[in-house]
Amino acid sequence: MKALLLCVAAMLLVAAPVHAQPHQHHWLSGLGRLFGLKPRPTPTPPMMIPRLPLQAAPGIRVYAPLPLEHDLRLLGAFAPMWINDQEVAILAMRQEHVVLVAFGGDRFQTPSVLLEMPRAQLLNMALSPDRHTLATVATSGDQLTIALRATAGPSPPTPIAVIPGAYRRASLAWLDRDTLAVGVSGAKASSEDAGQSPAESLPPALYLVSAVPEAREPQTLDLECLDDIDPARARWSPDGNLALAPAVNGASWYLLDRSGKRCDALRLKQLVPVDLLQWAPDSRRFMFTAVPARIPAPYALGVVEYDIRSAQATILAAPAGAAVYLGKLGEAVLGSRGITAQSLRTNPGMLAAAEVGWFTSTHAQLKIVPLGVQVQGGALLAAGMLYSDAAGLLAIRLEAPGGGGDFPALLWLSVSLRTGGVLAYGETHGFLAAGWSPDGSKIAVIGGPLDAPAAAILESPHQ
Repeated sequence: MKALLLCVAAMLLVAAPVHAQPHQHHWLSGLGRLFGLKPRPTPTPPMMIPRLPLQAAPGIRVYAPLPLEHDLRLLGAFAPMWINDQEVAILAMRQEHVVLVAFGGDRFQTPSVLLEMPRAQLLNMALSPDRHTLATVATSGDQLTIALRATAGPSPPTPIAVIPGAYRRASLAWLDRDTLAVGVSGAKASSEDAGQSPAESLPPALYLVSAVPEAREPQTLDLECLDDIDPARARWSPDGNLALAPAVNGASWYLLDRSGKRCDALRLKQLVPVDLLQWAPDSRRFMFTAVPARIPAPYALGVVEYDIRSAQATILAAPAGAAVYLGKLGEAVLGSRGITAQSLRTNPGMLAAAEVGWFTSTHAQLKIVPLGVQVQGGALLAAGMLYSDAAGLLAIRLEAPGGGGDFPALLWLSVSLRTGGVLAYGETHGFLAAGWSPDGSKIAVIGGPLDAPAAAILESPHQ
């Protein structure tokens, strides 16, 4: 533990501003050019084997542990979902049912079940913009049912729409406080009984559903590209007008325009998109990860930003796999000047110094802040970041090397002061996920093995 703390103490050193080079329209440009410098020798990683599923770092106050029941196991490494500043929910499994358990009351010690449904039925869920309503889409027989539940205490579901078709997959998103978008694909057989013929093939579809009681039936959003995309993987912009959906061939993306009722294939300059990272708050840009078409390999992963008005894609960093918008302050990208795509190809386990680079919204300036920890280059591409605009803090999740194997660590970094430290760390070979409270005063952390997790509410570090 002492070795890790000494290592992280280097985070208090702030790098001097570095001016970015003019944009070059090839793979290594902007911050990617800086991240492509020749690797330099790195020190031995800290020796540490965490023995608990979850521990807060010294100096970080644990506001309250969450009383998780022993029969709960997690579906995956999903971050806690904040209902409001005084209530947080955990998505888990109890036997064969999906449950969403909220923790509120005095110091988050009172659990209540907001949702319980057979896993085979629940396809997706989404929390409304005001956090007062939980929407779900579930399959039963040959139809999908969209229902609403109030988050203020346990309440029965209120069905608001039915979509015909035995679909296997669905996306669900709030476009505004009164409208939901439901994308469906993957039709299945009408009956699982032996000898029954499959149902007639159902095309993918995109529906608009009103959340207002006694509203009209779901309306289809007719787009010419629906046969070429997977609507069940659509990701909507904050203003609810635009969406990104992958092509069925997986090699490209389409931009869907709800108001203009059109869709366009993105021009990505010989890049193959991998995953959407985040829409910009103004819905005019988005960041995503991609690999070059000529090197479609994980070690060549990079962060790209697409500007909708100019229809231009700009490579921000490579190799890199994590980035986040900082409100109106620009973007932050996680990477290292000590790795290149070539070095990762030959030695993915090489150690490199983790760093955060700041861009302005015009990509004209750049600052690099070293985090003071050494991580494996391949693990750096799988790291993640989340930002609290209310607190002005970044939380950075990465895998740190230890004597018994890699363990997850959660670091914090002040956007204004460029200083930070350790928030928490998890069990060797376990997982760690976190979510900021709406007001930024707390962060909920969950970690450990999926079948025996531990969770706690930590107070945000002092800025």
